Amino acid sequence: MGVRTGNVVTTKAASEPMLAIAAADILNAENIDVSEPDFYTKAMTTLVERLVEQGLVLDRGLQGELSARLLLTLARDRVALPKGGDFVTREPPYRISPVSVSAFLKRLLAEEGSNGFSGLRQPSAIVDLLESNEDVWINFTHFIQFEKEIDAIDIDDLYFAWCRAAAIQCSVAQPVIDIIIVTYGGDLDEPVDKGKFGYIAVQVSVKSKPVLSDSALVGPFIKNRETCYKPRCHIALMLDLCATSVFENSNNSRVRLTWEKAMKGDGTWTGYNSDATKEAYRYCLNVRGHDARVYPLIKPFESQFARLFQRVLSCEHTAFQKYSDDLDLATSPFPRHKSY
Repeated sequence: MGVRTGNVVTTKAASEPMLAIAAADILNAENIDVSEPDFYTKAMTTLVERLVEQGLVLDRGLQGELSARLLLTLARDRVALPKGGDFVTREPPYRISPVSVSAFLKRLLAEEGSNGFSGLRQPSAIVDLLESNEDVWINFTHFIQFEKEIDAIDIDDLYFAWCRAAAIQCSVAQPVIDIIIVTYGGDLDEPVDKGKFGYIAVQVSVKSKPVLSDSALVGPFIKNRETCYKPRCHIALMLDLCATSVFENSNNSRVRLTWEKAMKGDGTWTGYNSDATKEAYRYCLNVRGHDARVYPLIKPFESQFARLFQRVLSCEHTAFQKYSDDLDLATSPFPRHKSY
């Protein structure tokens, strides 16, 4: 796309569903030689040692998007293919098998076979979250990039992303959200009803200071012909990747789940409802950290993830991190809302 100051070449990959499916098949194939690392571990090692640490691949904007995408893709793959197998059905009708949002969240944040999110107590809100999303589906295999700021997303864009089995990576300047994972709440064996598309809204943070308030995190409007609305009971996911502290009054947990109406942030994002009393209710999962204590599925390659995160930390010395964060905020052309 271009060359920036410092001889950085900016590139962009096209959406290639067939390549994404082929990669998923290879990465999740059953490794017959148990003495060898599995294919995901090999791929992660190659990515970190030969590309990221050599400076050939940079995590866009140092916002942790690469790490977040890897986590989300890994969780989706592990739900679809927990013990290897085929990513696409071998019998007609040929299709990628979608997975439920409930199964996806459990695989991302819980030990395999458990409903408990990384030590978080099991309040009724978690039960409600999982039960209400057992028949809501996701099917992404890769990410497509949006170049413009999203305050409202057209229903046809969600339909397009679903058909290409893609999640959406927001633009560099996008306020509030960084990733949109398309969801579908309809019967998969019936004709598509576009009105049943929704999303999981994801924000990624790599600051050492924890995100103290996640109340402003909410998804954008959905435009469907002449109507504009927020999906009921959607999920907002805060990946506070470099924060290490636990939540207060949480039994030393680094995961917090809330069910409440979102509050308008301090910025000028027009994705909020102008009438604050009509803003959407959403489940908000706030997750601190990036190790296997909060994401158990990365245990086989926790060291690779740790090395990857060292590339996105603004400063490796904790004592100076807050000054680095403040400088970054003061000089950034696209500052986050103050509440973040």
